[in-house]
Amino acid sequence: MATVGESTQVTADSALQQHELQCMEVWNGSKHVENNVQAPGFSAWIYSKPYQESKNGGDVYFLTLCMGGVLSRLLLGDVAGHGADASATSLKLRQSIRKFINYKNQQRLVAEINSHFASLEQDGRFATAVIATYQSNKRKLTLTNAGHPRPLYFSAREQRWSYLEEVIAGGAEMSNLPFGIQSGIGYQNYSLNVEAGDMLLLYTDAFVEASSQQDQLLGEAGLLSLVKQTGDKEALDLIGRSIIRSVMNYSQRDNFDDDATLFLVRFSEHRSVTVKSKLSGYREWIRGLVSR
Repeated sequence: MATVGESTQVTADSALQQHELQCMEVWNGSKHVENNVQAPGFSAWIYSKPYQESKNGGDVYFLTLCMGGVLSRLLLGDVAGHGADASATSLKLRQSIRKFINYKNQQRLVAEINSHFASLEQDGRFATAVIATYQSNKRKLTLTNAGHPRPLYFSAREQRWSYLEEVIAGGAEMSNLPFGIQSGIGYQNYSLNVEAGDMLLLYTDAFVEASSQQDQLLGEAGLLSLVKQTGDKEALDLIGRSIIRSVMNYSQRDNFDDDATLFLVRFSEHRSVTVKSKLSGYREWIRGLVSR
């Protein structure tokens, strides 16, 4: 497991005055991966598997940490198509994300990714995405949804899972379009304050579009029902694998019929630590990268 060091709030607040952030990539790709990371204010686990064992698929995942992890950004995208057929398009999306991922302003970041991707993708393909920025020293989570399946959120206080937009906006649908459909459009953010023990679940449409032997889609309600059956006190990888097994059992298949990615985050207490601890965290993070 990679461990990333932390920074003080004074440093974080001054750095956030800049238009661009100094960040490092922890995860970036569209390949098969199953990994976890411990960062200031949260831990995360990712599972991603391209369709039919392709080297690269149509799902794109990013995790960047800025200012020693005081600000972190997670992005999950899903281009039209799957497997090797979608890999060229997913590369264009990754190029667009990488170009703007360090922008401080999330609305500008998302709008720029959309416009750049639209300029690269000339074959009419589009991509859905959800972007989450977490500022650990303020315990603030900001999300933007570009036509992507709705995130699920576990409230430790209420001890329940629900679709996040229901929690934030009473179920109001977001109007944000997927990337590549139209350049120059704006995107809306929504924010919430998190508590220790809360969890965020991002996933691609393979999970809600899994079908039974009777061709019944699992859908949002079905996925929520399966997720509610998992324990919230277990390790993230155990929770994630339990969700995957439950979906596989529903479809009675050994593999998804699409690229499949699941991104699970559990928030914890933010702690300001010494410079020595911060440098130690970076060393552990680098060791984690080398050992992959």
